[in-house]
Amino acid sequence: MKTLAVLCLLWASGLAWAGTYTAATCNYSDVKAIINGPKHKAVNGDVIVIPAGTCTWTTGITIAGIGITIEGQGTPKTGASTVGAGTSTTILIQNMTSSLFSASGVPYGQLMRYSMMYLKPENGVTNEAVAIRTSGTCTSSGCPNLRVDNITFDVGYASDPAGAFTISNNMFGVYDHDTFYGGGRAAAVQISFSAWEGVGDYGDESFAAPDSTGTALALFLENNDLEGARGSENDVGFNGLGGDRYVIRYNLSNSTTGTGLFSTHGTAWVGRDRGTRQKEVYRNQINCSMTSGSCGGGNFPSGTGYVFENTFTATGSSFFNAGIHMDEPRAWRAISMWGFCAGSGAYDLNDGTVYASGTITTGGSNSITDTSQSWSTNQWAGAATANGFPYSVYDMTRSIGFEIASNTSDSLTATYPFFGAKMAIGDRYQILRSTICLDQPGRVRGTYLSGTRGPNGGPTPTGWSSQVLEPIYEFADTRSGHFGTPVYGFSKRILPNRDYYAEVSTSAQSSATSPFNGTTGTGFGILANRPTTCVAGVAYWATDQGNWNQSGGEQGELYICTATNTWTMSYEPFTYPHPLTVSDTGRQSSPPN
Repeated sequence: MKTLAVLCLLWASGLAWAGTYTAATCNYSDVKAIINGPKHKAVNGDVIVIPAGTCTWTTGITIAGIGITIEGQGTPKTGASTVGAGTSTTILIQNMTSSLFSASGVPYGQLMRYSMMYLKPENGVTNEAVAIRTSGTCTSSGCPNLRVDNITFDVGYASDPAGAFTISNNMFGVYDHDTFYGGGRAAAVQISFSAWEGVGDYGDESFAAPDSTGTALALFLENNDLEGARGSENDVGFNGLGGDRYVIRYNLSNSTTGTGLFSTHGTAWVGRDRGTRQKEVYRNQINCSMTSGSCGGGNFPSGTGYVFENTFTATGSSFFNAGIHMDEPRAWRAISMWGFCAGSGAYDLNDGTVYASGTITTGGSNSITDTSQSWSTNQWAGAATANGFPYSVYDMTRSIGFEIASNTSDSLTATYPFFGAKMAIGDRYQILRSTICLDQPGRVRGTYLSGTRGPNGGPTPTGWSSQVLEPIYEFADTRSGHFGTPVYGFSKRILPNRDYYAEVSTSAQSSATSPFNGTTGTGFGILANRPTTCVAGVAYWATDQGNWNQSGGEQGELYICTATNTWTMSYEPFTYPHPLTVSDTGRQSSPPN
């Protein structure tokens, strides 16, 4: 009876019966037969092998409630290689708008893996095709793991509006040794953590919970080759989720379309969903080879994180307009219940003062006029916004607003062109001021919000969520060719040396005072050359400290000045290479006969 009980327990777990199962061919029906039956019903830990060949699928396979490995045939890339050897002989052509593989409800403690395939959309379905979708079930202990490795994604996936080769929600793990051929704006992976720690939806808990930087609690993109494709995105309107946390490291990015490597959207970009929560971007080769126009490295429209030791190279006539763009999208775009950050938003910290009011006599896309006024030039701009609390004009008739960049005696001009409905003649307006916008770059944590999406329902509790300042840090990047600025902030509310700290020089520290003296920005070099004095908030990357890089390369630890003349070691990257890439934990031994 005891033996029977143990066997029943092993049967219930599924792992005892996990094994390797090879499909008869690469055809959809043969692969489905060993995943969803009738030949075999897959359980946790199974390895499903798809033979070599070229097969066109008109229907995708769904996997529910389990974690398995699906692998094709070929020669994998090795070590830290992003390009070169690594060829799949299992070629799947996607002749439908649904995904080739859609896994949902992957349990905590399991691994979902896709490996060694060449995936290509059929002509005519490029605009909607997403190759792989994976969603897990997180708990208070963590989220399940995902590994996507040695897969080549054909250029057909790059077309809008799909915006993604793959989609991941509530999954830790790593994308490694993949090749993404882009020709548009698609991202290697749309990332979300809608229910961080298994709580709520829309990324609310991800924002409320502490950072997880420097740990495995994120989705990693590592040692991939991105040819004209973005690395990341969180197109919340397309994905319907939010709260992404990710790491992009040791990738090769060749941009021929202006596409950034680490691009994301902020809260309220499309609807209820929250924006980016945190990102770590380091030791990537980011190339721009545009024949016209410009490239960007990436952006921070919300959340916090670190960007460092990347190499930005512009060739020929191409150029980088900036390494990092800082933006507060709700200053010029707002959807649904969030509203504009214009001094009246229900979830922002507003100062409550009406500084002026009137009626619009001329309306436009990025300016308005009220001929009854007699303001001083730039009364609502310039020095008045030096503290990072810019004035905004709020249209009470249409519930829209914009951040004021400049003004004349009777006109107001926006920081950037207004997106959406325009202010019109006869509308009543007020000049207001919001101190902090919900989820603006460098602001995280705070009150946990919950609730529905839609214009008639919003998250609760209503009111400022008491978010805290956690600045974004950029340091030790290198740049060559035509380059704009390392970090560029669109909004006047996003301030250097408060909301973000950028490197003061591309040169390493030569002494305790040069080129970084501990008063502003960030510096880098050996620990012995770190300034002896510092102003709270600045940071120093000690290149001779740490032990996280197991490949034998350079290390590094970040010290932040947490109080006057007090350095505190605050950040060290997670182990490289990612453990999932060196230990195939997805393969379970077959049980004895």
